[in-house]
Amino acid sequence: MERRLDDGDSVYNRWEMPLLKKLIFFTFMFVVFIVSSVLLSEIMLRVAGWGRSQELHTASQEVFDSIPGMFEPGQHFINLSKPQLPHRISINSLGFRGPEVRLSEGNLRILCLGDSFTFGDYVSDDETFPYMLKKLFDEKFPGRIEVMNAGVGGTTIVDQLNFLQKSLRVHPDVVVLTFYENDISGLSRDVPMHVEFERNRKLKSKPGVNLLYGLVRDSALFAFALEARAKLATPESHQSEDRAHPDGSQTFCDEKLLKAYEGYLREMKSLSDSHSMKLMLALYPSHHRWTRPYDDGCGASRNQLDRVEQIATGLGIAALNLLPTLKQSNVDVRQLYLLPYDGHASKEANRIVASAIYGFLQDRFTQVFDNATDKPGAHSH
Repeated sequence: MERRLDDGDSVYNRWEMPLLKKLIFFTFMFVVFIVSSVLLSEIMLRVAGWGRSQELHTASQEVFDSIPGMFEPGQHFINLSKPQLPHRISINSLGFRGPEVRLSEGNLRILCLGDSFTFGDYVSDDETFPYMLKKLFDEKFPGRIEVMNAGVGGTTIVDQLNFLQKSLRVHPDVVVLTFYENDISGLSRDVPMHVEFERNRKLKSKPGVNLLYGLVRDSALFAFALEARAKLATPESHQSEDRAHPDGSQTFCDEKLLKAYEGYLREMKSLSDSHSMKLMLALYPSHHRWTRPYDDGCGASRNQLDRVEQIATGLGIAALNLLPTLKQSNVDVRQLYLLPYDGHASKEANRIVASAIYGFLQDRFTQVFDNATDKPGAHSH
């Protein structure tokens, strides 16, 4: 016998079922809208130039804990972030830029610390000054000296002190710390870069987030979001400074920040001494030094480079100001830097810098090089 629907069933069929279908339909349309918007945004950003280039990635937390460097090992790609300046980037198994390093017993090990000028932004692996420094040593001491490029763009001395502590596991004999003219203003960041890196590693290591990150990390949307985040995180004073000077260097000296830099430099000297490492400071000038008045407010007739050199010398650190060296080369500033596309150093400038550091190290640390090249033996620190 056919069952009659009571009033409740009628109401259910008349209202509940259509409501469920509507919910499913609108949910489906919402998902389609989101996916379509994401795809359209990705396409538009790629047309605008975003996401054309593979990006450099830092190591995950698990990998980071097992290597001395910052970057994900095994990366090899052509970076096209600036189409006018294509360049090859390779990350070795230690997480440093450049070819593999042989950590043989008895070999002298030089660790180069610094920002993007040490890393070598917009030049290929073999055009960075640490790579060229290694080649110069190979000509005189074949296979006896290793040079490691531990440069990380956007960092300053507070971060580089952290990187040196992490790199102690490779037992460097000599540390070459590069100072660039935005290192002072970089100390005004609310959160140091190495802390930002740590937060990002922990976030990427969370379940689900690591999968999502793997899917989006090379997308144009992700590259755009990182750029937007970086701009929002930059203090307004720094943004106006960057507009005036594309390299971000200051035209004046902040005494408080200079004192902070001196404090971190003293810590680095103490750490180096406690591990029997020799420390030198190489001061890399901005291309603005070719046109900027010599006195930039850092004291009578003294500029920022002179002030930092004076601080280093006072702490007993061997310091090399590269401004006179680069100017005496008589090479046009447009050939020393990647102008007009970028303010970083060119292959030619890095060649000059590598040669200057090569001679300076042997002159200042003669005994270290004599011992390392004449008497093979295990590292004692």
